[in-house]
Amino acid sequence: MARKETGERLYASDVNELADGVRKINNTRGAGVTNGPAGVAFRADVEPALIREPAISVPAINAGTVDLLMYAPCTIRGNLYTGAKGESERVLKVATPAAGEEGLFAICAEPIKAPVSGRPGRVGRVYVAGVCAVRLKNPNSLDFADIEAGANYLLGASSGGAQILGEEAFVGSAIHIGYVRFPRGGGDTVYVARVASTAALGALNGAQTVDGVVLANNDIIFLWHQGASNGLWRVNTAGDWTFIAQPAAVDVKAGTLYGRLRFLLTSTNTYQPMGSVWM
Repeated sequence: MARKETGERLYASDVNELADGVRKINNTRGAGVTNGPAGVAFRADVEPALIREPAISVPAINAGTVDLLMYAPCTIRGNLYTGAKGESERVLKVATPAAGEEGLFAICAEPIKAPVSGRPGRVGRVYVAGVCAVRLKNPNSLDFADIEAGANYLLGASSGGAQILGEEAFVGSAIHIGYVRFPRGGGDTVYVARVASTAALGALNGAQTVDGVVLANNDIIFLWHQGASNGLWRVNTAGDWTFIAQPAAVDVKAGTLYGRLRFLLTSTNTYQPMGSVWM
């Protein structure tokens, strides 16, 4: 629709075009990553179906003082408005991340301008769950990422609000594009493990076969029969395994008993399977 000047006639076709555009925006869901983009290396243990998991986007207004870049993380500062229809009409207030806001982030689907000269910030779309691109700094090639105060990128970490699925080629600590999976609002990350334990393991080291799966070096295994040691572990086939995290939710990819199941942390050190997941 062409821009209209004050006093110029507005036809029904113009109104219909505008309504169709608004409806399309309100129904936006990201497409995930349909193919591995050129120059992006995805992790060997990431299932293709997981990469294509759609990202969910919602409207958001920049309530901070700094412009937000496309694919930059932003922290959620609350709701500007919730309509009678609930979440479909919710507008989030977002801003540049600050200290202490780890896990409470969304990812900008487009640039969103900050307030200027007494005018409110612009409204744009932010991803709140699923798989999407993000500005990333990951000099140590870690598996997870979270915010860094004042930064317009996620920082690689041993645990955090997003799981890194793949990255562009980069040098040192350069900011580059990565692809991450994260849940609504960040915090309760749904981590992915290759396999889950079927009973308590006597030794957390070396090469083992668990639930019918022969573990490879650097596999992530979910242990939920080890009491205080329950959680995600990284396999070392030549030595001791390394503890990663005890997250609120874990999706298990493979295994005779527990493959394609989601586990939730229901109380201290205690997990329960809560149904099947598409992976």
